[in-house]
Amino acid sequence: MDDTRKKIIDYAIETIRNNGLKALTLQNITKDCHISRSTFYRYFASKDALIEEIRAIDGELDTHSIKEKILLAASEEFSRHPYKDIDIETIAKAVNMQRNSVYRYFPSKEQLFEESLKMELENRRAYYQKQDIFSMDFKSALNVFFDYLTDFRKNEYKSLTFFQALACAQHSPTVHKTLESLWKDTADALAKVLQHGKETGVLRKDFSTEKYSQILLSYIGGSSIFSFENYDLLKETFLDLIFRDLKAPDSDSN
Repeated sequence: MDDTRKKIIDYAIETIRNNGLKALTLQNITKDCHISRSTFYRYFASKDALIEEIRAIDGELDTHSIKEKILLAASEEFSRHPYKDIDIETIAKAVNMQRNSVYRYFPSKEQLFEESLKMELENRRAYYQKQDIFSMDFKSALNVFFDYLTDFRKNEYKSLTFFQALACAQHSPTVHKTLESLWKDTADALAKVLQHGKETGVLRKDFSTEKYSQILLSYIGGSSIFSFENYDLLKETFLDLIFRDLKAPDSDSN
């Protein structure tokens, strides 16, 4: 194998093992391997092509960084056991590390819990983006929110994490702030859906998207917790009521 090609591959494998796939950027590759972009492209058509070759060499290469592995193990523990019963030693064993090594990445259990909640926030953002909710019709987009929270509520382990977060937020400013971000981010996404309805002429233009996004989120979240047995029936009724209230007079949508 050409020395330069080998240097790029060895660097990429080491970077992924230590810091995860996100840390492998073209800028870092060219800088740390002391090569130009044109030299990189002489060997690989793209970063994805490099990654494909790495996977062909080492099919079992874990693309998670050490920090991500700890976080994933911690999230699993937080979703299955009460917060007070979680021990860093258990998390350390799950990733084949010493307890003190975990503390190098996360100084406290509280920070681990906060990062677990942030991961849920990122997962939720990615889900909405993947569903492309901002190009859907109004009812279909709202169904995405309902379905996400329904699946979340059905998963007893995710629910445990959420309820523990509500309890921890009473005495932890960091957890409280993360929960607020989770709420605000979802409310903002709902507001964009409402705004899209206005712009496409499906919904009236004389209502506050911010106010109705809060109403929608409050209902979706509350009904998923307190009326779970009748959730589907309530969902359809609520969607009809909201749409009837917000529908533009000259809209042909049902």
